[in-house]
This record gives sequence, structure tokens and C-alpha cells, in this order.
Amino acid sequence: MIKIKHLIICNAYPSKNDIYQNGFIHRRAKSYIKQGMSLEVFCLHRKFDDLLVEIYDGIKILRGNRGHYEN
Repeated sequence: MIKIKHLIICNAYPSKNDIYQNGFIHRRAKSYIKQGMSLEVFCLHRKFDDLLVEIYDGIKILRGNRGHYEN
């Protein structure tokens, strides 16, 4: 069976340095994964000059600005 990858787009997402950013979105993402969905999160904000890729609690997070998102 082919897993379809989903993308969650948000303006803030938890990290190891700030666990309180949109925690409800993280809980929802964990729930989706538990249901068998494949997903990534894109945290879109103009403050990101560089595209950052990290794993937070088992979820791949991309952090970037509008230009990164459009690419």
C-alpha cells in the first residue's frame, strides 16, 4: 500500500528549545501518525532566513520563509 504524504503548514511549532509553540498542532500530528498517516510539518514564518530541517518528537519539521515554501 502506498502512503500518501501530508503536509501540515503552521506559523509556529514546538522545538526542543521552545516546547509551547502550537502544542495542539503537534498533538494532532502525533495522532495522525498513530492512525498510519505519513506527514511532515512546514513552519512558515518570515523570521527564518535559512531553511531549517529538524526532527521533533519523531516528526520531520521544516522551518522556512515564503520563498522556501514556494520552492
